[in-house]
Amino acid sequence: PIDEPEAPAESSALMSDDGSRTPLDRPYVFGREPQQDPSVQDGQAAPIRLADPDQLISRVQAYVFVDGEQVTIQDAKSANGTFIAAPGAADWVRLGDEPADLPVGWSIRMGRRVFTHYGAGV
Repeated sequence: PIDEPEAPAESSALMSDDGSRTPLDRPYVFGREPQQDPSVQDGQAAPIRLADPDQLISRVQAYVFVDGEQVTIQDAKSANGTFIAAPGAADWVRLGDEPADLPVGWSIRMGRRVFTHYGAGV
């Protein structure tokens, strides 16, 4: 048999309520106009633009950071807040000023949009 190199493991991802998938392989800025954030302008983060006809999501809403398998989220001092919840939790917890861990299975809510963190290979 021929030894073939193993394919690299897929990264974990955020799955949106609309079915879109964001691979967690770099830092991201979420918002209505995330390209306005300096970290996007200087190439340190990728923008994720969220359509929001109700204007509940700020221009720059939240930051998602990835360090290996560790994923953290930080609110960008948004007007209406960014929330997280454990799987099956009845209540959402509003993020403060510090980054918060986002374990696999947990969800993020920004405005009416919900994203759930799924492990690699999903």
